[in-house]
Amino acid sequence: MSKVIAGRGKIEFSKEKDKETMNKKYPDVQFEKMNSLTFTTTYKGNKLFDLKIKVGSTEIPCSFKKWAEPWKYGSKLALTPHFKDLGKKAIFSVSGGIQGKLFQFFRYDYEKMLGKKKGGGKNVRVKPEEFKKMISEMEGSAMKENQKCNTSCYKIKTNHAKDKKKLQLKRKCHQGCEKKRMKTVKAFHKKYPKEFKGFVKNLGGGGSKKQTKYICYDGIGSNKTGTHTEKEFLQVMKKNKDNFNENPPKNIKTADQWMKWAGAEKGRCKTKKQPVKLTDKQIRKKCRKSCNKGRKELTKSLKAMDKILKVKNFKELNKKSLKMYDKTCVKTCVDIAKDPKKMKQSLNEIKEIQGKMNEGKLKISL
Repeated sequence: MSKVIAGRGKIEFSKEKDKETMNKKYPDVQFEKMNSLTFTTTYKGNKLFDLKIKVGSTEIPCSFKKWAEPWKYGSKLALTPHFKDLGKKAIFSVSGGIQGKLFQFFRYDYEKMLGKKKGGGKNVRVKPEEFKKMISEMEGSAMKENQKCNTSCYKIKTNHAKDKKKLQLKRKCHQGCEKKRMKTVKAFHKKYPKEFKGFVKNLGGGGSKKQTKYICYDGIGSNKTGTHTEKEFLQVMKKNKDNFNENPPKNIKTADQWMKWAGAEKGRCKTKKQPVKLTDKQIRKKCRKSCNKGRKELTKSLKAMDKILKVKNFKELNKKSLKMYDKTCVKTCVDIAKDPKKMKQSLNEIKEIQGKMNEGKLKISL
């Protein structure tokens, strides 16, 4: 059982190493020029195919298993058979009038050679591992074609974006290259819709994982944090059945029922924010801000005292008091912020002064 497809077309190898080796082995053949091509495929059984590519009068032996991984972009067809001369698989593209017939055969008609049952007409499902290789090879070759297309766009000089007409031409050129790439990618996705859906689901290593549900419970038998998973919460409830003040009802089984009875809440417990240790510079900045606010309030209170008491030389006393405040405020604030013991001492002194003021024992002398 064999199939022969003849026509005219060009052959281009995607990798430069493959191109060099094939040119050395077949120096008389000019692959990148239009030649008369004949593809003869014979089925040998066990999903193995023998492929012979005839370029003019020279014959190149090839083979492939299951299928030749055909995909089409624009006016080119890409195939990845096993070349005997290279000793490995190699991607090459075919352009010209023959590529339409080759695509029809290698994509659909080759299944008839396998001798499958009628009523099919359905595409053969590809395994996910094979599809990953196919999609990676397709994207890689599409990107290479995109880079080749963009090289002509980079040659358009815009004089540092000053020439607006050429700048628009350059942008359109890049957009056209990107549209070509997207056409090839979308066409590949349409050909294998089921395989592509499975590939998208398994992105990121495995299928969709179930989100763990947390419960906030800080009662008897809880953790230090109070956050528990459903399993941990149920284990805590079952272990401490007899330790509660009230015996839980016998009908309770699910986590929601236990949550209602124990007064727990869904989600993680809100952790208390620990006090942040400030540096010396940060402490001084905050002390200066607070002292500046206090200085404004002190000036207001001194002006009010001047109106009420009407003391002689009150302006001089006001200046002296403000100077003393400026000298001592920042130093005392920094010392109190660093030592919590001094903070307590200063608060106790303020309370004592307030108590004496209320009793009338403390007299202010001006």
